[in-house]
Amino acid sequence: MESIQKLREICQSTRPSIFRDPLSKIYYFLSIYFTWAFLKLNFSANQVTIFSASIAFFGGLLISLDNKFFILFGGICFHLFAIFDMCDGEVARYRNQSGVDGHFLDWYMHFLVPSFLVMGLFISSFDKINNLFFIVISTSALLTPILLKSIQNAGWTVISWTILRNKLSNKKGIPVSFDEKDKKSFSKLFKVIRLIFTSPFEDRWASLLILILPLLDLFFFFLKFDFFDYRFYWLIYVGIFGPILIYLKIKAVLDNSSLQKALSRIEDPSYQVKLPDDDFI
Repeated sequence: MESIQKLREICQSTRPSIFRDPLSKIYYFLSIYFTWAFLKLNFSANQVTIFSASIAFFGGLLISLDNKFFILFGGICFHLFAIFDMCDGEVARYRNQSGVDGHFLDWYMHFLVPSFLVMGLFISSFDKINNLFFIVISTSALLTPILLKSIQNAGWTVISWTILRNKLSNKKGIPVSFDEKDKKSFSKLFKVIRLIFTSPFEDRWASLLILILPLLDLFFFFLKFDFFDYRFYWLIYVGIFGPILIYLKIKAVLDNSSLQKALSRIEDPSYQVKLPDDDFI
C-alpha cells in the first residue's frame, strides 16, 4: 500500500478545489487516512458511499436518545459521514472507477442524510408533539431537508433536459449575459448573520451545530445546571422557517435567471467552468 503522501497525490491532486470553508478543509485533510483504511479493507467506492450513509442514519438514531453522550456521538457520526463522503471519490480515483453510477449513488445519499438528522430531532421530541400545531410544524421540518435539496436537483434536471431537447431540435439556448461584477456583494457581518440563521438547514454547519450543542449540554451538566431542550426547539425552528427559506431560494433562482445563466455557460464551448461558483444556486 502506498504512503499517505502518495495517496494524496493519487486521490486528491486531481480533485476540483470546491471545498473552501475551514470545516471542509479539515474533512479533506482527514479523509485520506480513512481512504487508506477502506483500500486496505478492499471496499469499493459504492460500498464506502453506502457505509457513510449508514453511519449518518445511526447518528440520527443516537441523537433521538435521552443520553447526552449518545447524542454527542450521534453528532460525531455526521462528521464521519462528511469525511467518508470524500473517501468514496478518493477510492474511486485510486481504482480508476469514477463514473456516473457512483456520482448518482453519492448524490442520492445527500438527499437522505439531512433527513436523518431531522428524523433524530423528531423522534426525540415525539412526546411533545401533542397538538395540531406541533404536528404541522414537525411534518414541515421533516419535509424541509428534502424540499431544499429538490430545488437544486430540479434545477439541474431542467438544465439537462433542455440541453437534450435543444440537441434534438438543433436549437441553441438563449444567450444570457453574465458578468462576475453583477454578483451581489454582502458585508462580512451580513454573511455571518446569514450563516447563523441558516446553519440548521445547511448540511455541514448543521453537523457542526449538533456537535457544539451536546458539548454545551455536557458542560452545563457537569456544572449541575440544566441545559434547554435544543432538539425540540431546533425541530420547531426548522419547521417554521424551512418553508420560508424554500420560498426565498426558489424566488432567488427565478429572479436572478440562475437556470438560464447556467445553461448559457454550459452551452458556451469557450467558457471555463469554475467550481463551486458555477453551481446555479
